[in-house]
Amino acid sequence: MRAVLLRYADGASDLVLVAHRSVLDAPSLRAVADTVTTGADLPHLARPSWPPATEDSDHKDLLAGCGTRPAWGAPDPLGAPRTVQTGEAIRVPLPDTADDTQAMLLVASAIVLGRYEDQEQPVVAALTTDRDRPADALGAFEFGTLFPADLTGALTLGDLLTRAQQLLAEPIVRRYPEQHINPTPPAGKRALVGVLPEAPDGYLPCQAALFPLTLVPRRTPDGTLWVETYRQPAEVGEAAARRFARHVAHVRAWMSGRSDSTLPDDADLLDTAEREAVAVLGRAPAELQWQPDRIDALFTRQAARTPDAVAVSYGTERLTYAQLH
Repeated sequence: MRAVLLRYADGASDLVLVAHRSVLDAPSLRAVADTVTTGADLPHLARPSWPPATEDSDHKDLLAGCGTRPAWGAPDPLGAPRTVQTGEAIRVPLPDTADDTQAMLLVASAIVLGRYEDQEQPVVAALTTDRDRPADALGAFEFGTLFPADLTGALTLGDLLTRAQQLLAEPIVRRYPEQHINPTPPAGKRALVGVLPEAPDGYLPCQAALFPLTLVPRRTPDGTLWVETYRQPAEVGEAAARRFARHVAHVRAWMSGRSDSTLPDDADLLDTAEREAVAVLGRAPAELQWQPDRIDALFTRQAARTPDAVAVSYGTERLTYAQLH
């Protein structure tokens, strides 16, 4: 862990604590900060008692639904202007509902990723806190897991959301976070998108994107809910990351107004403005100039252009435009 005390000219100061998430999680950092600033007792060190990770068949089957390098990522060209710096988050507002924020975001991300990758069973990674975490402990109680989303039409939105909630509580495959961030399966398969738990105020969930696209829900002090999207610049350009985040937020909003029996295939990634922009691309740059005319006048002009061309044939007989005219 690293600690830095920043003092300002007006006398105020900030304590900045940095730790790898495989050593200390967000509640642990908050406990250390409280101890330093208020003198509170420091909790005891602990480590989750999860079973050791093994490359079992379930894990390999899940990784089969992952991707390699995202073709839709389109890294920024050299010298391209940026509105956010590398390491900064792209922020898009989310609808604030009583639903499970991370589970909803997990399903929305899977729907968007499935469209982008043309997959019926995309896999999205998730990091979440162990629900049996002791309140008075220091350590890393986050685990990484993989969410396989069945978008074939066999499952409804309600089914997918229930599975996402179950997975975050009792995952199919539970790994320490770093084991899903840098997997080494055959053919370089890996999770292209990962969803982290909601970040508390004042907590930076990652200094660098854990996955090519890393999504983090956050509620600001005024109560607004946002999704922060971090990216790996070599894999995903700013424009592609911004578009993905916008589509996830749009699908998330769409999900809020739908019944549990709705099918995920009914989701529309495009909002009204984007749909109009796509329609404009398909329109001709100018209106076609065409005036109605008589058939005999059209034939006369064609005969003048190609008098010796065959105009009509029947069996072995041929007549040119000049002969008919």
